[in-house]
Amino acid sequence: MSKRIFKELKEFKTFIDSESIDNHRLISLTSINDDKMQYNICFLGPKDSPYEENIHNIYIDFPPEYPHKPPHLKFTSIVHHPNISIDGLICLDILKDKWCPIYTIRTIILSIISLLSDPNPDSPLNGKVAELYKKSLVDKTAKREYYKLIMNY
Repeated sequence: MSKRIFKELKEFKTFIDSESIDNHRLISLTSINDDKMQYNICFLGPKDSPYEENIHNIYIDFPPEYPHKPPHLKFTSIVHHPNISIDGLICLDILKDKWCPIYTIRTIILSIISLLSDPNPDSPLNGKVAELYKKSLVDKTAKREYYKLIMNY
C-alpha cells in the first residue's frame, strides 16, 4: 500500500471518529479480507433528502496507479438514483474525465453523498429513475412514487 493511501485512510477514519455523524453521515471504513487496496465504506444518506434514512455501502478498489488514476467505486447496496446504475456504478465526473490527484477518499465520498442530494437527471445511468425524478419535480403523484421507490429499496 502506498503512503498516500495509508495517510488518506488514516485521516478518513479520524474524521469519522472525531465528528458527529450528523455532520458528515459517515459510519465506517473497513478493509475487505485484509486487502490493503480494497475497502467498504458505510454511510447514511444525506440529511433532508429522500435517502436520509438509508444506509449505503460503497466498495472501493485502489488501482496501483493511484493517485494518478481514480479509485474504482461501486455501490454494493441498492440505490435508486438517476446517476447510479442498477449494478451500482456511479456517474460522477471526478471519477472519470475530471479526475485530479488532489482528490482524496474523503472528498470523493462527500461528493457522492452530495450527488444523492442533487441528482443530474440529464446525465443518467438509470433512465427509468431519471424520468421519474424529472416528473417528481412538477407532479405530486410522481414525487410520492419517486420517494416510495427510494424508501422501499
